[in-house]
Amino acid sequence: KLIFARKISNNWDLYEIDLNSLNELQITNTLGDEWDPIYSKDGKSIIYAGEFGFFGGIFKKNLH
Repeated sequence: KLIFARKISNNWDLYEIDLNSLNELQITNTLGDEWDPIYSKDGKSIIYAGEFGFFGGIFKKNLH
């Protein structure tokens, strides 16, 4: 699997693609922007940069 950021309609969100089936899963769906995702060592979560209005930072999200 591969995780990446994609810009659609002036908004960056995170997606995951299964490289065998090419099925995509949208990971985030917010009004803010998320980018530069990386998997945790155990693959159970991702760490990414984000900005929501005037608030930005580094965030963690559990997967599946």
